[in-house]
Amino acid sequence: MKAPLKALGYEIIGELSVFRIFDKAKVKNDERAMDDAYKLGQKLANELK
Repeated sequence: MKAPLKALGYEIIGELSVFRIFDKAKVKNDERAMDDAYKLGQKLANELK
């Protein structure tokens, strides 16, 4: 997703890679991924202020 967003002029402020999760909604069981996603969401919200 990074390349198309950059091409549209968006600034990338963070990335979150999650590996080996193929089943729908299984990522919610990955505490580290969920914590990282939450922190990136906070960072995005702060950038929009």
